[in-house]
Amino acid sequence: MKTKRMRIDGAKMLVFGGVCGNAQALRAVFRAAERAGIAPANRICTGDLAAYCADGDAVCSEVRKKMADGVVVRGNCERAIAGDDKCGCGFAEGGVCDSLSASWFAHAKQTISAQNKEWFKTLPEKVLVEFGGRALAVTHAAAESDNEFIFASTSAQRKAQEIDKLGADGVIAGHCGIPFTQIINNKLWHNSGALGMPANDGTPRAWFSVLHRVTDGINIEHHPLHYAYNGARHAMQKAKMQPHYQQTLRNGIWPANDILPPHEKSQQGVKLQPPSVLWRN
Repeated sequence: MKTKRMRIDGAKMLVFGGVCGNAQALRAVFRAAERAGIAPANRICTGDLAAYCADGDAVCSEVRKKMADGVVVRGNCERAIAGDDKCGCGFAEGGVCDSLSASWFAHAKQTISAQNKEWFKTLPEKVLVEFGGRALAVTHAAAESDNEFIFASTSAQRKAQEIDKLGADGVIAGHCGIPFTQIINNKLWHNSGALGMPANDGTPRAWFSVLHRVTDGINIEHHPLHYAYNGARHAMQKAKMQPHYQQTLRNGIWPANDILPPHEKSQQGVKLQPPSVLWRN
């Protein structure tokens, strides 16, 4: 598939992903973007619009409407909901994450409209974005996989390989659910975290990021999102979804850590405070 190319003008760019069917969080981040003066054309979504929460169809419809001029890449959830029998998240077969996924995936598969499923098929796997004089590859997970988990603790060598494969100065990716930013040989790896689920840090906060063009480079800021998460919980209760991820929205702890490397496992329940990072010219 040919890589789509776009240029983003303006001084700021909003990044989010992993909305996971959480309409309350999506609407809150759109309000934050409007307050910050970030136009829809300067917004990037790294995929997984529908997953753990109940309002996947509403989320997809709002993103289609409000980000028609922005960047939306296809995540594994979009790919799977459009045509597969499992979520394709990359969970270990038979693990807790894999078992829990059956319920929310069935709900998403049943409730997302045919129109939104067809839209999923049109989404690009990768978009090369020019921003601040840099070429940024936007992808859901990795160059050749939409369900590889790349965390902060994943080796710099692995990340550098992916950046080279994508032919970019940096990568904006999602999928792992925990925000981080790293500069590797003056190239960028950035993950804004998940908008629809907490980051396993013991708080109900969700995450997005803002990239600013500044005189000496690009400044990357991670932002916690405080929003009315009980609305998302009530929607899940009304849909009679399993309680595990309803509890996560409130207590900020994932129901399973199957996917996590040792470092990230050790940080469960530790309140995140990701720093701003200046990516110098």
